[in-house]
Amino acid sequence: MKALRWTLFLTLMIWSGAWAQITITAGDYDLGIGTTRTHYELSSFDGSGFSVNVGTTGGPQTWIFNESTYPGGESLSLDVLDPAATPFASEFPNANHSWFFGSDSADLYTFLEANSNGVYSQGFAAVTDSGNYVEPSVPAEQVFKFPASLNDTWNSVTVERFSVPGFEIVDSTVIDHTIDAWGTVELPAGSFPALRARLNETSYSLTIVNGTVIFADTTVSITYDFFTNQGPGFLGSVSSLNGETNPNFTTGEYLAFLTNIQTTGIENQGRVLASGFELSQNYPNPFNPSTRIAYTLPAAAEVELSVYNLAGQLVSTLVAGRQSAGTHEVSFAADNLPSGVYFYRLHSGAVELTQKMILLR
Repeated sequence: MKALRWTLFLTLMIWSGAWAQITITAGDYDLGIGTTRTHYELSSFDGSGFSVNVGTTGGPQTWIFNESTYPGGESLSLDVLDPAATPFASEFPNANHSWFFGSDSADLYTFLEANSNGVYSQGFAAVTDSGNYVEPSVPAEQVFKFPASLNDTWNSVTVERFSVPGFEIVDSTVIDHTIDAWGTVELPAGSFPALRARLNETSYSLTIVNGTVIFADTTVSITYDFFTNQGPGFLGSVSSLNGETNPNFTTGEYLAFLTNIQTTGIENQGRVLASGFELSQNYPNPFNPSTRIAYTLPAAAEVELSVYNLAGQLVSTLVAGRQSAGTHEVSFAADNLPSGVYFYRLHSGAVELTQKMILLR
């Protein structure tokens, strides 16, 4: 959630002056389509952390973010796209802008809707070497409100479920937002009037088998996001280590801030979706001891269908060879395997699709 939140806003317009307490309205927000944002990112997810100075409540205050103060990070760029120019436009019909980040192994898209009430995350999608993934936010997560000024509050709740008969994993996150400070944020790009939003985040994870909770975990953390009324508004973010309850924490786990913005008129240059290839959910699921797996090919092709355990070890190769166009179905027998989660992968040329299945003894 922390790193993903940074992709929700990374844009501003350079402006300077004498700051006072500000209000941010919907009219201050620019979708920014056709721009590229470069930002500096530092993370320490191993628990060691790094020193930060988040300031206190109230104002006026000054927050300084630059590479020399926070060494060891890296520079990353994000493109802002029209959702219609992405491969997932039909999956997120309410989005009016999308953040795109491409790497050697994946193309990542975050879909956003800005309206008169605020900015909402509609979810994310990816095209990866192992398949295509779509993860809507249900309900949409409100990441900022309009208008916003000191002492304003709002909250957001997201729930992710993986559910089959007799088995369910539920991950939920509750975030309470409070705008608790104001002042000036100094970045490599310039100085900006800003509001600071405090996010108290509580995440819950439950694993349920036949109506009984067999695993439960709760984590808490604090994040500070900094917004301006110049341009789209997001300037930077600082997150605490997990378990932190002190609002004046001095050790951070994640930090990001904007260093540059340019208009590029970029088009989506991402990977091509595996159009026409389909890998269905196995049935039954969970299963014991056998299940059926169906897949569809748009044309005759060389195909490999394999099963892997959670450690990534090959368990079984179900299909290996040339297959005709159309829908095919194979059986998978797990008589000698232990209960657990397994993955099955369809590989054909540059296409790889993956699904999850559960063996319950």
